[in-house]
Amino acid sequence: MTCEVYSNVSFIGEFKLFKILGSENILSTGSIIELDKVTYCIGGVYVRRDGTLVFEVS
Repeated sequence: MTCEVYSNVSFIGEFKLFKILGSENILSTGSIIELDKVTYCIGGVYVRRDGTLVFEVS
């Protein structure tokens, strides 16, 4: 499953869910993730009608 990741001002990229999850089994608001060697905190998780997961990070 592909997920979209956005900051409050820009699109960061599309990533496979397993890459975002890393060694964790669950993600929620406040979870810390690392993408392309940059650390983010998840501020929101949204599901689009087509099933796409969208993460808002800071």
